[in-house]
Amino acid sequence: PLCVLELIFFVIALALGSEVLFRGIVLRTLEGCASRWAAILGSTLLFAAIYPVVDPPAAIILGVASAMLYKRTRNLLAPSTANAIFITGGAAIRLYHVMMH
Repeated sequence: PLCVLELIFFVIALALGSEVLFRGIVLRTLEGCASRWAAILGSTLLFAAIYPVVDPPAAIILGVASAMLYKRTRNLLAPSTANAIFITGGAAIRLYHVMMH
């Protein structure tokens, strides 16, 4: 039970922390000196370059989706939730794949 709680905390902390950094700080800062799409692209590429959980193509998809969710809602809860679901879903699929082979 403790391992599961630690995993849940890790996923939530990683999702919240990355969204605060990349959408709350980087995206908003880039918007001050670039167009909306340039800011989304810049924050997404930075996110994909250093996000530790998924490979870069998946991180680009997650980054664009998170940026668009943030732009649409102006709230970090939506992209944080999407991030946590993406991480959890990807981990579940990977675990299933490993167990089946």
